[in-house]
Amino acid sequence: MTYTDYYVTATFIIMLFFIKNYYDKYSNSTILIKNFIKEINKLNTEIEILSNLKLALENKTNALQGSNDSNLQMIEHLKSEMLQIKQNFDLDKDLLKKDFQLKLQESTEAARKDAIKKSRSILRGQASEHLAPYVIPDTNPKDYRFMGNPVDYICFDGLSDLLDNKTNEINSIRFVDIKTGKSSLNKSQRRIRDAISANKVIFEVINLDDEINKQNQTNKESKEN
Repeated sequence: MTYTDYYVTATFIIMLFFIKNYYDKYSNSTILIKNFIKEINKLNTEIEILSNLKLALENKTNALQGSNDSNLQMIEHLKSEMLQIKQNFDLDKDLLKKDFQLKLQESTEAARKDAIKKSRSILRGQASEHLAPYVIPDTNPKDYRFMGNPVDYICFDGLSDLLDNKTNEINSIRFVDIKTGKSSLNKSQRRIRDAISANKVIFEVINLDDEINKQNQTNKESKEN
């Protein structure tokens, strides 16, 4: 081969080297560009998603702000209503307090008058009971024995004369209950009256020593058996 042939061959080989090197660089650049485009597209997608999220967040924030404003208005309205209710309650409380005090005063006055009336009635009844033997005509107050319950008196007519040896007998024995106004006999007093009217009245003597001895004898026999 001539020198020219060597030169041409060497030049061709150098050109192929540069062409291959350039192709490799171009290929690598293309891959980088494609990857860069992919990253850009990915970033654009993420930016779009973030934009949508931002828009949704703004809408939700606006909605919450509107709801918050509505809640604040409602709270203020409730505060106003509660203040009005409190004022009405205080007014009603004052009115009820005054009405209660007035009724209490009226009740106290009525109770005081009723107590005085009942006290007078009781005193009058007690006075009537104790003074009755001195007021009843044709009777000797000394013959009356006060019981109080269930009847006021038992009158042994002629007892004072018997004790003064002016007579030897009792004229009668009477159960006497003193009434005033429209008062009437109670159930016990009516039954006592009925028993007396039916002659269910007896005179009985009980010797306590005999009764105690009988009881002791009974208890002794019970222990022996």
